Amino acid sequence: MKTYSITTFGCQMNHSDSERVAAVCESMGYIPAKDDQNAELYVINTCSIRQKAEDRVLGMGKKFFEFKKSNPNTKVILTGCMAKRDLRQGYEKSQSYQQKYTVKLKSQMPWLDYVLEINDIHKLPSLLGLEVDTNPSDYFTVTPKYNSKFQAFVPISTGCNKFCTFCIVPFTRGEEVYRSFEEIYNEVKNLVDSGYKEITLLGQNVNSWKSKIEGDLIVPIPKFRKTQIEEKRQQNNFMDFADLMESLADIKGDFWLRFTSSHPYDINPRLIEVIAKKKNIAKQIHFALQSGSDTVLKRMNRHYTVQEFKEKVTLIKKTIPNVAITTDIIVGFCGETESEFEDTLKLCEELKFDQIYISEYSQREGTIASKFYKDDIPKEVKADRKEKLDKVLKNGVKKNNTLLIGKKLKALVYKNKIRNTKGIIARTTHGKDVLITNVQALPIGEYVKVDIKDAREFQLIGAL
Repeated sequence: MKTYSITTFGCQMNHSDSERVAAVCESMGYIPAKDDQNAELYVINTCSIRQKAEDRVLGMGKKFFEFKKSNPNTKVILTGCMAKRDLRQGYEKSQSYQQKYTVKLKSQMPWLDYVLEINDIHKLPSLLGLEVDTNPSDYFTVTPKYNSKFQAFVPISTGCNKFCTFCIVPFTRGEEVYRSFEEIYNEVKNLVDSGYKEITLLGQNVNSWKSKIEGDLIVPIPKFRKTQIEEKRQQNNFMDFADLMESLADIKGDFWLRFTSSHPYDINPRLIEVIAKKKNIAKQIHFALQSGSDTVLKRMNRHYTVQEFKEKVTLIKKTIPNVAITTDIIVGFCGETESEFEDTLKLCEELKFDQIYISEYSQREGTIASKFYKDDIPKEVKADRKEKLDKVLKNGVKKNNTLLIGKKLKALVYKNKIRNTKGIIARTTHGKDVLITNVQALPIGEYVKVDIKDAREFQLIGAL
């Protein structure tokens, strides 16, 4: 039996992509390899957000040269962001399909056999000269091989139209492409019917999703929702992300609905209202601030001001009790002064985020910033700013978590024991981990009710 192995770099979107890659591999008759050395087909799903991720891929050469030496029939496929980025940088449309993808990358990685952008992963069988029974029409119609029996990621769009100056995504993933409402609804409903407890909608800019309704809906949604959508169709309006979330939340079943990653520009009152109204939509919203300085936001091309961001946070907290708000921030972006960084610190002290994913700015070749701005903040200054922001984060998180002491919360069990700790780990609707100390094991993927007894910086302590 032929075997395959997939190496995945990057975010949840990439891991979701790899579930579709696995499905394509198995449609060709391959089975998962027990270890890398025994695989005959290797797929590397790459990330280009940071240079380190690409360096790790380039550093895999020695391993693959050895594999190919022991088995000359071994094939290595590269997909993901690195493939799309190099496609968009300097190839002529007149070149053949294979050449335009492989010329530059194969000069860097001579152990590669093929390079295939992720949106074309359904074409892998024909690339290898194999015939399969199923023939998906595009990337989205590949039925994934889910890695979990209770948590699932469902991509609803790919690409981004925002063109933030620091970001490589528009050049690696391309413009926004939206999956149809019916495709999304059917995948989510099938997951719920199969017993999945937590479903996360994915997109580089997930909440910019929209879909034009053409023809009659053939999905089994409630009549009142179908009537609302029909009215939009007659008015030639698009369904937006709030419509999608509301429709998915009406699916009968015991499950939570999450989404990531959203852009502040596309957070609107209607979406906030839907999240507040529907009990099975998780009460956690992640949207990236990136900086607390208007001048830095302008250099980043972020499409909003600090005041507009604050107004949205205020509305969210007013509308959704006990909501958790998480964000991303880049420290040391091109030209960031001490005063501009202090603005970020003060804003984070005020807003008290439940998590901040802090990145030190790293210039990426091919971004707008790399062409027009100088990466002029010393590494030690970036590290110092990250440390200061981390202290502000910890203070805010501890205060937020303390407010949950004494509450009874529903939580999803996802891990029995962690390191040497006695107990189990579950996660609340707010995305917060709870260490449950009065039991040693529970079925993974089941909901439990937890009394919150104590709070740490990034963990709640509770009892079943």
